[in-house]
Amino acid sequence: MCYNSKYIGGVILRKKILTCMLVGILSTSLCFSSMAPSYATGKTVSTSSATSTKTGRVTVSNLNVRSGASTKYRKIGSLSYNKRVTIVKTLKEWYKIKYNSGYGYVNRAYISTSSRDSKDLDGFLFVGDSFTNNIRKNINSNAKNTVIRAKGSVTAKYWINHFGQMPANSSKIKGVILQIGINDIGERYNISNTKTLIKKLSNRYRNKTIYVHRLFPIGTKYKFGNKYTTQKQIKSYNASIKSYCSTLKNVKYIDATSGFINSNGYLKYQDPEGLHISWQYLGKYYNNIEAAVNRVR
Repeated sequence: MCYNSKYIGGVILRKKILTCMLVGILSTSLCFSSMAPSYATGKTVSTSSATSTKTGRVTVSNLNVRSGASTKYRKIGSLSYNKRVTIVKTLKEWYKIKYNSGYGYVNRAYISTSSRDSKDLDGFLFVGDSFTNNIRKNINSNAKNTVIRAKGSVTAKYWINHFGQMPANSSKIKGVILQIGINDIGERYNISNTKTLIKKLSNRYRNKTIYVHRLFPIGTKYKFGNKYTTQKQIKSYNASIKSYCSTLKNVKYIDATSGFINSNGYLKYQDPEGLHISWQYLGKYYNNIEAAVNRVR
């Protein structure tokens, strides 16, 4: 307490004044110290919210890094296949990443942010047509001890007739991924043949899960028939196969088309024939399969 009296003895008054000054200084010091970082506890007070980060993996052999979020910006470097990156911000179709001593921008389509490691598809049997055959390199690069039974232009009937090519020892197979049906989409027995193949796989690998992949839609450049009729046939095929999969205990229906279908329902990243996925996006397709399997496990 500070006294305002004229005299309580000269010495006493000076002591009281000195005490007031010390209290004021101490109060000010405590006030500022409460705003500063507490080094004793290791805690700091941040004046701005930190940007959340996540990691990703490059899915193509050579990914351009640019100075801005568009192909209009200059190229400042490149990243090799499977390279890990730290993502600091998402800008529509682009990621801002840490690059060298600064930052760069990469197209999101070529980065996988799956929380699981690619080894989750180790030991899988992949069965299919050209869609599976086209990602053979991606499968072999990302997963170990896989078995691939895929050929261009084949149908479910082909694999029924060549079922002896499937591994007989089920103990070495971790799971099965089937993508089939587009090559005879307009044929009368297409759906029934696919169901027969699913059943055969289910019986042979009865202690494993069979993951049956939804067919992709065709692209607007489709050259093998009427695209409107074909789209309708694909939709009917998918609905029938999805329903059938639900009747089998060890079979699950998966959808790996995320990011590949435009607002009109057509294949977004199509090859010149309008049937297959453009080669630049095959890495994304493999990542989608991996994510789809993990979602239903």
